[in-house]
Amino acid sequence: MEKLDLTGLYKTYISITATPEIVDSKPIRFLSLTDEGDLSSDVFLQKIRALYATAYAIKFKWKQAGRDFIVPKLEVLRYRDGKNAGDWRSRLLIRVPEYVTEYDMQKGIECVMANMNIQLAANIKMHYINTHTQTPIIKH
Repeated sequence: MEKLDLTGLYKTYISITATPEIVDSKPIRFLSLTDEGDLSSDVFLQKIRALYATAYAIKFKWKQAGRDFIVPKLEVLRYRDGKNAGDWRSRLLIRVPEYVTEYDMQKGIECVMANMNIQLAANIKMHYINTHTQTPIIKH
């Protein structure tokens, strides 16, 4: 069985360039959690753990069904929500294939909460980026 490699398949999305560029792509779906404040906090690390555990639970479910994929690296979008130094917000993202549904995500969350007791998984949402109808991705 061949594994779907999202990073290899969408190199223009993930590659780093010397100058910023606009990336136009098909709709992209991610498992997502939001965070506030310090990236070195224990809560931030626990959220990363919850995201990866859920991504792998989904991966193994699909592998059993004959559609395996490589879980990509974590992406973090950082933005300020105000003028104060502590007003930083983050969106933690792990990309999933187009065939992964919100139902799959919910089953993965339930598995992680029951088998690994990672309760933060309950806050994971499916996040969609559609560069055709929303602001394009500008990467640098």
